[in-house]
Amino acid sequence: MCPEDKERQWTLSGYAENAPCDGCLYPQVPSIYTGPVECFSLYSLLLAVNQTTVVDYLSLDMEGVELRVLENIPFDKLTIKVST
Repeated sequence: MCPEDKERQWTLSGYAENAPCDGCLYPQVPSIYTGPVECFSLYSLLLAVNQTTVVDYLSLDMEGVELRVLENIPFDKLTIKVST
C-alpha cells in the first residue's frame, strides 16, 4: 500500500533505507523481497474490493508513514468507525 493516492512501480532491495518511504523507522532491517512492487493507495484497494463507504475498523502499521496514509483518505467519501 502506498501513502499517496498514486500507483507506482518501486523496486525494493537491500535495506529499508533504500525503500521509497520517507521516515522509515528501521533502516537496518533487510528487505525480504527484491523486484518490482506495484503499489496502490488504501482507497484504491478499498475500491477494488467494493468497500467504498464504511470501514468498521482500521489499524495501520506503516513504519512511520501512517499520517501520510490518513492524509490521503477521502473522508468525504469514506467513513472509518474506529482506527488504531
